[in-house]
Amino acid sequence: MSRPKKSRPEEEPSSIGPDVRPKAKPRARKTAAKVASVPHPVSEKPAPKPRAPRKPRTPSAPKAKPNAKAVAAPPMWSLSPERKRILCLSGGTASILFLVGMYLFYSIDYPYYDQWDFVPFLEKAYARQLTWTDFWAQHNEHRLVFPRLLMLVLARLSHWNIYLELGANFILAGLTWLVLCAQAKAGGRRVFEGTSITIYLMLTLLIFSLSQWQNWFNGWQLQEFMNVLAAVLSFIALTWGGLPGLGIGLAACFGLVATGSFANGILVWPIGLILLILQRAERDKYLRFELLGWFAVGMAVTWAYLRDYATPSYHPPLSSALNQPLQCVLYVLAYLGQPVWNLDPVVSIVMGMIGLLLWSTSLAQLFLSRVSLRVLSPWIGMALYAIGTAAITALGRVDIGLDQAMSSRYVTMANLLWVAVAIQFYWVARLNDGPIVRRTLAVKVVALCALLLTASLTGAYRWAERHHAYSGLRNQVLQGYDLESLHTVYPPNPAAVVERRVILHRLGLTVYRGKGLPLPAGPPP
Repeated sequence: MSRPKKSRPEEEPSSIGPDVRPKAKPRARKTAAKVASVPHPVSEKPAPKPRAPRKPRTPSAPKAKPNAKAVAAPPMWSLSPERKRILCLSGGTASILFLVGMYLFYSIDYPYYDQWDFVPFLEKAYARQLTWTDFWAQHNEHRLVFPRLLMLVLARLSHWNIYLELGANFILAGLTWLVLCAQAKAGGRRVFEGTSITIYLMLTLLIFSLSQWQNWFNGWQLQEFMNVLAAVLSFIALTWGGLPGLGIGLAACFGLVATGSFANGILVWPIGLILLILQRAERDKYLRFELLGWFAVGMAVTWAYLRDYATPSYHPPLSSALNQPLQCVLYVLAYLGQPVWNLDPVVSIVMGMIGLLLWSTSLAQLFLSRVSLRVLSPWIGMALYAIGTAAITALGRVDIGLDQAMSSRYVTMANLLWVAVAIQFYWVARLNDGPIVRRTLAVKVVALCALLLTASLTGAYRWAERHHAYSGLRNQVLQGYDLESLHTVYPPNPAAVVERRVILHRLGLTVYRGKGLPLPAGPPP
């Protein structure tokens, strides 16, 4: 008989909650095979491993300390961001301070050259007889409407203190520098999401270069700084978006200022038309009306400018320039190469060729890299403006010779080509970033800065020479009658200095203001 199984008493459920006690793990049973494989602690011992024979000791060479230069050597021409920033800021600040020092120690306070043509204009202004014709009147090839207006305001405020006109030159150049830096920063963000302080250094060395010393030395030359600023603003405004027609309207206003400041300002209108056509794929549906409006305004301004235009008597006929095309090309190249080399026309011609080659190749590479034409348009306009200005100047000056193309007055206009070269070439290098490209870019930046500094120092030397030559003529300008000396001050008509300084004395202007200087005596018998 089988015994009945005893039933377990049922456990009462806990009042606290369900039973959560951990379950015991089941013990593993040792099989006979495992028990047999375990060695006996006394009877069976593992055999000792044989030791390898020791090698004889040899004197070891002393360990060489790691060379810090070999281990963590920075790439050639590379600088830390802080050192690079300090170096660029120091170079740019030094160039500006150098220019300010030249102003303080090498300036003259009496009218010089074309400023004597401004004396009859001031006489009419003080007699309240000025008309629109006086502002629109032709001076050489130019219609100086806005420069005359600015110089008149400065003269009335200061009794024609020449130093205020020199200050206006500096301010206009500074405004141009600020506009270019802002545009380079905005374009750099769209090209490679950033910009570099190296760009600001190159722009500083170009805009404040002393190689354009004749424009710094003479307050009358504010017309060139005003023209460049207005042309740059016009090309930039053509790329603005926003309200339809706003950018075109502002560009047209700046174009009027450029045209009414210098003769080459008339180039703003055809160049602006080219820039609008280049941007046709990125502009809105109003492009057709913008093109029509720009063309109409440009034609009207050009017609008004050329109406009653009289070719200066000293200009050769146009056929003379067309009969010597090679000489015209060499003149243009020397004109464009002068900002980086102003010692010899032959080297300047080579530099002009290099500048055009760098600009065209960098522009082609940016085209292939699909950079927006709206970003490139202002720099294309500036380069075309410099090239067109050189061509127009060659038509009227080629008979004088290549030495005339080296005049420092032209550097302010030719600088725009090198501004475009610096910006475009830097963008190409950043788009093709790499160690070799960086080193090559650093070498080219250093070479360009060295050339600009050499040209600037050469201009400073010539500026100092001119000051020493003219500072000794001050007494002749005030009361002298030596026409040979006065011919240096005003070559077209030295006798006009004698007549017009009487007007200055009567009105108390320039060197005669508030000093009680005696009226110039009559010529000696």
